[in-house]
Amino acid sequence: MENDFKYFRTNNGGRVHAAPAVDESWILTIWNRYVDSAKYGSVLVDLSETNPAGKAVIKVYVSRRRGNIPRRLKTSRAAHEGRGYLAFARAGIPVVPLLFWGEKRHLALFEAGAVATLHMAADTVSEAFRKTADDKLLHRAAAALGAIHRAGLVHGDPRTRNFLVDGPRLTVIDLPSWSRFSRRSQRNDLMRFLGSAALLTGEIKKTETLLDIYVNKGRPLPVGRRKLLEMADRYRKEMRLP
Repeated sequence: MENDFKYFRTNNGGRVHAAPAVDESWILTIWNRYVDSAKYGSVLVDLSETNPAGKAVIKVYVSRRRGNIPRRLKTSRAAHEGRGYLAFARAGIPVVPLLFWGEKRHLALFEAGAVATLHMAADTVSEAFRKTADDKLLHRAAAALGAIHRAGLVHGDPRTRNFLVDGPRLTVIDLPSWSRFSRRSQRNDLMRFLGSAALLTGEIKKTETLLDIYVNKGRPLPVGRRKLLEMADRYRKEMRLP
């Protein structure tokens, strides 16, 4: 799938991978406005001047110029997240459509980069739950996490805010911390998801049902249920947002 993306370089040395249908001139405008100016953070923009109804989410990563050199030589978070969307899509996991990702470096050192995805006007699981208090939303999220792990992938931050309620299957967003499956990463994913659900509902006991759904859709648990629930409860107490 990555081979389907077109590759080009910007005037200032940026290396960009873009979906075939995305206009290159629009990408260059976004790149000059946000990446070259090193505006760290996320912004919602029009897809084009001729299509103001369409929106894109631009996530910009910027190096801390005094950060350690070995880290800046590694794969950037922008490139890693872009490839994550492709890996999830290849595995059949619903994700927001990827428009482009890219980075610029100086003497091989990462300076800045960006990931652009199509904006979907849908509530996250946490937003929808606050409106409806419908436990089935959390059940669907547990099943979605199970499907991710069954596909040999790990989200990295599967809090309820990172699943969109869009259609029969939830849509995954925010993948800078994704990885390939391991028992340790599975444990951390489950801890974060269960802690997030407990923070949202105010009840750690409800997470036991979520574990049952996860096991049915995903993989065997990496540690005992009791230990996992204790880890999730500690994580819940440290979190501010689900």
